[in-house]
Amino acid sequence: MKKTVFFLLVALCSLQNFAAKKFYPATLIKVDGEKIECLVQEFRSKDKKLKYKESPKAKLVTVKCAEFTRMIVHFDDGDAIFDYMKYISYNNFIRGKNKVSKDQQWMQLLISGTCSLYVFKYAYGDINMYACQKQDDVPHVVGPKVFHVVFFDPLPKAISNYFSDYPELAEKIKENKYPVKDIEEIVNEYNLEKSIKK
Repeated sequence: MKKTVFFLLVALCSLQNFAAKKFYPATLIKVDGEKIECLVQEFRSKDKKLKYKESPKAKLVTVKCAEFTRMIVHFDDGDAIFDYMKYISYNNFIRGKNKVSKDQQWMQLLISGTCSLYVFKYAYGDINMYACQKQDDVPHVVGPKVFHVVFFDPLPKAISNYFSDYPELAEKIKENKYPVKDIEEIVNEYNLEKSIKK
């Protein structure tokens, strides 16, 4: 997945306290729309503050993440977009509850469309969690699938229900023709169908 290595680097660096944190060229977009061109320090999904410098020799600035809606990090091989958002947790998603989190976190945009797909690092480990966001809604954390032996796995049903406005796709997911681990393919097919019907 495109540039998720950024989060892996962050995880590795956090284990090595002696290592200096890296800075990356970025564009920060504030809640009021103002843009700041800067060098942003490595960060984690759950961080509440960002550190950046407006130039390599400038003073380090610390700001609350809540001041921003989006960050575009300019890597050598292309840009990575991170949005700072509230969300519906994985546990609430599989239980069919629409309780929105009180906190926000950074999520990396992987697919943009009628349904956007995000990835972020789970707070208690190096697990990639995925979140789907339909237009005008908050992201729903949909995975990854928890691999353990159970007689009834609620995740396929929850994802099938989420995409119920495309019945053929929902049925494929329910019948396991589209395993939930193929969430990127599911989102792409959903977006293709919705773009055709516009």
